[in-house]
Amino acid sequence: MKKLKKAIATAAVLLVAMFVYAIPSPPTASFNVLWDTSLDPGVTYRVYMGTATRTYSTNWSVGTNLNVAINNVARGATYFVAITSVDPATQLESDYSNEANYVASRVPGAPRNVRIP
Repeated sequence: MKKLKKAIATAAVLLVAMFVYAIPSPPTASFNVLWDTSLDPGVTYRVYMGTATRTYSTNWSVGTNLNVAINNVARGATYFVAITSVDPATQLESDYSNEANYVASRVPGAPRNVRIP
């Protein structure tokens, strides 16, 4: 009886593990952002991003790069991006650039009711 309970428990754990691994992770998208150099020499750049216009939930420095790849964004969402220039000597930061937005394409739903007549 003890062996039977252990076998049932093991089978239940395996079944749950199979179910968890069978759930696909949500699909993600990527996009690139490009900008022109500041008229002030020697500046670095900071990228601001959020899901509402002029409301940025995250930001990061990209050094002197004039482009950035933004990865792992949720499909179906709209992302708003602006850039600032930063003077590395004083850490003073410019106003936001114009804002660009990207709509991450939604993955279409799978066909339904597939059958063999």
